[in-house]
Amino acid sequence: MTIARIALAVTTLLTLAGCATFKNTPQQDYVYAMARPCENNGVQIAYVAPDGKSWRGHWAGGAYTWPEFQQCVQEQMKTRPYPVWLRENGG
Repeated sequence: MTIARIALAVTTLLTLAGCATFKNTPQQDYVYAMARPCENNGVQIAYVAPDGKSWRGHWAGGAYTWPEFQQCVQEQMKTRPYPVWLRENGG
């Protein structure tokens, strides 16, 4: 094996190992948890920013419109604020 092949193999392995360690932040998990009760009406969260402050989803033609979905999630967040949810979930 040449040095270039070895370097490529090591870089690939390190990249794969690094990707395997990525997981959601607590803020992302919170938004996903608050959205879960609202997702059964045709809208689903597709992405949450690491800080949990911005998120987007997709509409699958269900009963909710996107604004109604956002309102549902906001109501869930008022019912279970982040500090309470974090305490309940081992944070």
